[in-house]
Amino acid sequence: MQPRHRTTVLVVGSTDACARVAQAIDAADDLELFGVVATADADATVASGAPDIVVVSADPDGLGVARRVAVASAATRTVAIDVAGLDPDTIVDSGIGALACDAAPAVLAVVRGLARGEGFIDASVARCLLDRHEAPGVHPLTPTEDEVLHRLAAGDTTDEIAADYAVSPRLVRLHAGGPLARLLPT
Repeated sequence: MQPRHRTTVLVVGSTDACARVAQAIDAADDLELFGVVATADADATVASGAPDIVVVSADPDGLGVARRVAVASAATRTVAIDVAGLDPDTIVDSGIGALACDAAPAVLAVVRGLARGEGFIDASVARCLLDRHEAPGVHPLTPTEDEVLHRLAAGDTTDEIAADYAVSPRLVRLHAGGPLARLLPT
């Protein structure tokens, strides 16, 4: 029997929220804490062996790390936590998952979704994506993407949308992630 792969997660930042998230990741059976580092050490840590997922605090330094990780390692997914006061345009420009809270259970759920290849978009980011895709010269949304983003922007959860259409929450997240991916520079 082959050993089960545990998703490796690097937590970047020195806030209390980062410490709580790191503790929760360390205690999870399916996740492995790659490390907890200050933003100044993040680039070197990622270069030494790319983690599967990087969790950053939603401050300018953390978002800078997220951008650099995206360039350095296409396979590494990134999520910013506690983005409640952050401009949604900044999040969309970063091309990362974003979570308005920093509660460890919510962060773990997003990390596990990212490990399965799912994306995460909260309501403020969904509204920003809708605005961006309405601009001239931007690839239009499919009808399904448009519907999903409008529902997310209105505050519906992926589980609620999935139940209404009798599909999986994963499929809803895939339809929400397509518009974000198309806006990112290649």
